[in-house]
Amino acid sequence: MAQAHETMPRIWSAAGRDDAFDYWREVVCQAFTRLSPERLGDEPFAGEIRLTRFADGASTSRIAASAQTVARRRADIAERPCDAAFVNIQLSGGSVVRQRGIETRLPAGSLALLDARDPFEMRFDGPFRQLCLHVPMAMLATLGFD
Repeated sequence: MAQAHETMPRIWSAAGRDDAFDYWREVVCQAFTRLSPERLGDEPFAGEIRLTRFADGASTSRIAASAQTVARRRADIAERPCDAAFVNIQLSGGSVVRQRGIETRLPAGSLALLDARDPFEMRFDGPFRQLCLHVPMAMLATLGFD
């Protein structure tokens, strides 16, 4: 069972900032791993991440944001390896997820498992909310997952 490492979640918000999307790019990398977000559309951008880290290296995040793509490219992996999986649960809005040649549409209420050791892309065409579980591969291995 994961034990809390931080008692309060860390919160980042791009709402109301003049540099909202530039700020967002930085905080996404701080919260998760090296990723490459790209803005979709010209509307004002808003995004918030509420992250709680656990002592065993796992974390949970609640994400609410505007339209965007978020990719983990080979250059991102080389710059900052991450031996973990992301379990993304779509709470509202929808997304399209691509990894290992498989493309999946995620309507609200569905989830995807992404391996951070391999490139992936997520596309959100409108506002969305997600719950993200960051799980170290070592933890998955102790549970019998490969």
